[in-house]
Amino acid sequence: MPMDGIAVVADVKGSRRHGDREAWAAQLRLALREVNRRHRADLLGAFDVSKGVDEFAGLLRPDARVGRVLWTLLVGLHPVPVRVSLVGGALDVAPRRGRAMPSARLFDGPAFHQAARGLEEAHAAGRLVVLAPRTPDAVALEHVANLLYATTLAWTPRQLALFQTYLEFRSQTKVARLHRVSQPTVSQALMRIRAKLVAQSVDFFRENAPWGNAP
Repeated sequence: MPMDGIAVVADVKGSRRHGDREAWAAQLRLALREVNRRHRADLLGAFDVSKGVDEFAGLLRPDARVGRVLWTLLVGLHPVPVRVSLVGGALDVAPRRGRAMPSARLFDGPAFHQAARGLEEAHAAGRLVVLAPRTPDAVALEHVANLLYATTLAWTPRQLALFQTYLEFRSQTKVARLHRVSQPTVSQALMRIRAKLVAQSVDFFRENAPWGNAP
């Protein structure tokens, strides 16, 4: 299926229940800035807040490393849950790209309209992540995304930080040194969250794209 881009639309789940909205707004801005910095080569339109601090959007290239982008985003937003809808499709409004990357808010087209509807589908189905078009690859990656996301949402920020370091170095000794704790403490913490098993799923998730067109 030809695509102009992959629209990403997201909203904060139960945002009104989060007490410190200013702190959440700062965290959201920081998370989106990190995605834009780290994954610039995968973006057509920069991630940006679209409605207050409750909704945001981004636009990926058709060949984007979707799993990598999404993992960075979800880790940056932890532990606040969000629903995310990704739809590969057509664009009919696209600003000229100069030296600065345009905000995703300046784009429009069927991909964004379908992604917005995908959020309603996610809410109805009790899912946190939805992908479309629903090819076999997309469905498989969607299941992995939802399981990973539900798993990490149950972790404390400390557990996620230890896991992220383990994911990068795959060494408990390195994790212990960087976090200034004992190796047995790291071992127990990683065993508690089944880090080795989860890391294998994250590897698969980050290295695969739902439409099978990653480089």
